Amino acid sequence: MSRLMFAGFRRQFSTGRTLMTDYQSRVFVGGLPWSVRAAQLKETFSKFGPVSDVNIVTDPVSGRSRGFGFVQFDEVQHAETAVHEGNGMDLEGRSLSVQPCNIPRNRDAPAS
Repeated sequence: MSRLMFAGFRRQFSTGRTLMTDYQSRVFVGGLPWSVRAAQLKETFSKFGPVSDVNIVTDPVSGRSRGFGFVQFDEVQHAETAVHEGNGMDLEGRSLSVQPCNIPRNRDAPAS
């Protein structure tokens, strides 16, 4: 079994390939207050649908939040709802930026 690592997520796939729906059901969340923890972010986004994983990106040296993270939903339509209804949502006095997660490009591929 191979491991895919992207933005702190570790997901195992028996085929070693990433499914497109995996990226389509993940959203980027920017503007996070530094005090927000994964459990609070999961609870906040659970109103849009079942959340399977949450990752708040931290500085590798200080361990402090970098103010953004990712929320993985069980279904693509829940991620789409989160983008449409959650963008601009207030969390602890901060306006969140909720965007679809981009599919990572192959860094070994030649530039076009």
